[in-house]
Amino acid sequence: MSSDRATFRFDLCGGHVVLDFTNTLGGRHREAPAEHLTSYKELLSFLEQTEALSHSEVQRRAKWADAHPIVAGRVLHAAIELREALHRIFVGVVRALPPEPKDLSLLNQWIGKIQLGSELTWEWTSGSTAPDAFMGPIVRAAVDLLTEGHRDRVKLCEADDCVWLFFDASKNKSRRWCDMNQCGNKMKARRFYARNRDG
Repeated sequence: MSSDRATFRFDLCGGHVVLDFTNTLGGRHREAPAEHLTSYKELLSFLEQTEALSHSEVQRRAKWADAHPIVAGRVLHAAIELREALHRIFVGVVRALPPEPKDLSLLNQWIGKIQLGSELTWEWTSGSTAPDAFMGPIVRAAVDLLTEGHRDRVKLCEADDCVWLFFDASKNKSRRWCDMNQCGNKMKARRFYARNRDG
């Protein structure tokens, strides 16, 4: 990416690329959530950090974005809309609720942008150089997680001030926090303080 590349490091504690994608909005419970996808280049940065895009591809697309800022902005807006729909869908999975029709419709629109090509690999229907083609790995990951029987491992962090999603890969599905070093320790400290105060 160009020299003005953002240095923000995304917290990838979700354990699955699509859940990490939904977690790019922080503080959903607050009046002013923290948006980390503030530009097309930040979206590229997220995809590079999750290894969904190579560094060379990120550089190429960042250069394109400099020359086409309006189209890049539209792609970013569409990606954020998808992120919010995916967050609602996966929260519904955790709570055993069916997806909202509008969210399912939006996801299906994105699914319609991928197809099986002649090499028997997934391709973006409008071509690999399309401005939004890099969203393919996110869309495919969402479909795989929703349809391949691992939905029961998707969880919401149990911290009372966190609504991040994560994939529980523990053997007995006992993971409770998106990140033990952050939410886990924080909640344990709160319980310890409450016990001592009550005592």
